[in-house]
Amino acid sequence: MRALADTRGMPVPQKANHWLEKITEANYRGRHDTWTAARDRAASKAGVELPMAERIWKRWKTMNDVGGETVIKLMLAYEEMIQRNEAAADGYKTERLEIRNNHEANQQSA
Repeated sequence: MRALADTRGMPVPQKANHWLEKITEANYRGRHDTWTAARDRAASKAGVELPMAERIWKRWKTMNDVGGETVIKLMLAYEEMIQRNEAAADGYKTERLEIRNNHEANQQSA
């Protein structure tokens, strides 16, 4: 799993914070959005209770542990985000190669 590979060596609260921050970045809408609103949207989509997301967001450095259910939900949401990004990148690469091949074929026939 990419989520575990990206957080190797981190304690559990830091892992949870890392995953929450990354899915929050993906949910941030830009200029007129707030990071808190993006965090709440990310937590809701992941199925994490908002108070727990806020606690991780603000106090992960002093936390001893994070509940297993919360950790799993954040990890799975992060993993899903990574898979979506990689699938989109693969799609763009395929499209780019098709365009390049079509262009080269047209150049050779001309």
